[in-house]
This record gives sequence, C-alpha cells and structure tokens, in this order.
Amino acid sequence: MPLEPTWMLTGLSMTGAVLNMARRRSGQGVWIFANIGWIGAFYRVGNWPAVALFCFYLATSVVGFIIWNRGDRECAPKSGMPRRLPRETFEAQPTATGGNP
Repeated sequence: MPLEPTWMLTGLSMTGAVLNMARRRSGQGVWIFANIGWIGAFYRVGNWPAVALFCFYLATSVVGFIIWNRGDRECAPKSGMPRRLPRETFEAQPTATGGNP
C-alpha cells in the first residue's frame, strides 16, 4: 500500500520541527520542501486560506534559512545544544525601594 502524500508531508514537517528544536539549520531546509508540498496539496483541493498560510510559512522558512548564521552566533551554536543562561537571569532583581518586584 503506497504512503499517502499528506502523511509524507506531515513526516517532513515534524522532522523539520525536531531539527529546529535541535538548532540545526537543516530544519529550515526541510520545512522549505514540506511547505512547497503543502501548498501544492491545498492548491489541488482549493483550500485557499491554507495555501496563503503555507505561502507565509514558506517565506519564513526561506528567510530563516538565509539568516540562520547571521547576527548573534550564540543563537545557534555549532554543537546543536542550547547555551545555558546564567542563573542571575532568572533570579528576582531588587527594585529601587530595595524589595523584590
């Protein structure tokens, strides 16, 4: 039994999400291909709001792929693991009156 195209697109979309959670640039590339497939699938059945939505997703994926390595390099470390923030980031800071917010 052949695999239905929407199941393959679902798998691609989920793979892209997992790669993005791992901070891998390839996740954006997988999403580009998946979004093109979703646009075609929704176009064939005339679901125009979904076509518009996935065109937007496609645009954000392309921009994400292009700018992935620009700017703050700490956002996507080469190791694929997120960088830990200092503990002070999460601790309450005293206000001008000396108490906690």
